[in-house]
Amino acid sequence: KCQELTMYGQGSLDEMEGQGQIFTPRAVAIDRLGVEAGQRILGVTAANGSVLAGFHGGDVIRWYPIDNEASPIDFGRDRCGEIGRLLLEPKGFHAFVTNLSGDTWYLNFNSNQAKPLPKLKGHVIETVSWDPDSTAACTRDVIIGTHAGQIVHAVIEGKERTVKAMFAFEHRTPISGLHRERMVTASDGTERTVLFVAAGCGVHAFVGATVETLFQRYQGEGGASKALIYEVPRDSPHGDLQVDDACVGLPGTKALFWLTGVGVLSAFIKPNIEDDKNNPSLLESPPGVIPFPRSKSSTSRVAGGNLVSSLLPPPPPPAPLSMALTRYHIVLVFEDRWVAVSRITHEVVQQQDWAQATYGALRCIASDVHGSQLWLCSERHIFELTVESEGRNVWNLHLQLEEFEDALAACTLSRQRTRVLAAHADWLFRKGQLIESARKFAEATAVPFEHVALRFFGACKQAAFLEYLHLRLRACPVADQVTRALLCVWAVEMSLANLNELRLRANDAKGRAALDAG
Repeated sequence: KCQELTMYGQGSLDEMEGQGQIFTPRAVAIDRLGVEAGQRILGVTAANGSVLAGFHGGDVIRWYPIDNEASPIDFGRDRCGEIGRLLLEPKGFHAFVTNLSGDTWYLNFNSNQAKPLPKLKGHVIETVSWDPDSTAACTRDVIIGTHAGQIVHAVIEGKERTVKAMFAFEHRTPISGLHRERMVTASDGTERTVLFVAAGCGVHAFVGATVETLFQRYQGEGGASKALIYEVPRDSPHGDLQVDDACVGLPGTKALFWLTGVGVLSAFIKPNIEDDKNNPSLLESPPGVIPFPRSKSSTSRVAGGNLVSSLLPPPPPPAPLSMALTRYHIVLVFEDRWVAVSRITHEVVQQQDWAQATYGALRCIASDVHGSQLWLCSERHIFELTVESEGRNVWNLHLQLEEFEDALAACTLSRQRTRVLAAHADWLFRKGQLIESARKFAEATAVPFEHVALRFFGACKQAAFLEYLHLRLRACPVADQVTRALLCVWAVEMSLANLNELRLRANDAKGRAALDAG
């Protein structure tokens, strides 16, 4: 009976909901960008309807897909050389272009003329945290992380107004990710700036009243250890740090994703700073680690190995080159494939091997947060990774994890709600919470009445079944007189049977007390 109830209506649901692919790559004709087909692509970045694409030899193209307009970026007499990073602000107003020699150019969305930033010369920039209060003309407070482990504060308004080194990690540990949040302290409600920094094998959180005072308490020897909030045994050569709205939990909850050498660390960020004076614990404990999916070819090689290799644990899969977040998935890019992993179950949802001989090795993936688009880049092509109905089975994923409230909130069809309520009622029944189970069954009105009756009668739980009858009767429309009459008859019969049983046991003091209470 348990399986009969929890799977009620599954067949019709599977027929009704599409089981096709969620992500589909669609090639962009490279000539639309105004470059020759043979040029090798180094990487792309995207924001607010614009795309920056970098090519071997130092060419950079700005492309607006909606208008199908592309323009080359002019670096003047000084060529960019081998491009290091393309860093585009989420709003699309500002961008940095760097090379491997430590040169940096600034690019504003109103101009295709790149301006060199001499005060940043020598800093090999790896990552940037843009100011959410930037304007079209001014970047405001930009926080820069470098390959040499330095954190630099810069303000660009046509030119460098401010460039100031603020902190340096010991041993020149490269910084792979930066993200800032505004949070309030639990004690007095004052607002603080929190900067999450991924460097080496650790993720740190620096807390201060303003950007200028962010690192005051962390100066000196061992300062970075004061801000350390989590550590992994192996870092990634392509580390990344991203924060997004959580797809589960209360509205406004933030989730942090850190690309490490052992997997993608996933953790919820606490809503408030609990202790502003000491090293605050800002991540919900314990964080989870999403392991990197293995390729199909590596799995077959392990299966076909010799006896000695079969007794040894398989080597860990290599870290991906890049990752991007969608509402419910993480897309990981390797040289030979891309993989979509569920943010809810951490299971592989879709995996596609890559035809490197045709398209070249994969390079990266870029997410346009405001434009809600994904751009996949290989050495020879750019693809738009379209997303279709990625939330269609979210309710079922929550249901598999027995997260019933989240599953119910994700339902879009009445049949989905019925299945979630029935599964929740069955779970409560197995846990011995019979009255609560009866109430959930009463909400799942599409579950046949006889199924519920047999379930409670088989367990001799008439009192819980009586609660079910009362709730069904209360929810039954007044105009449905036949159903109301049947429910009333059942309720009266159950009540009389309960009283009769108590009278038969009334020959002792305990039975008489139960009868008086009934």
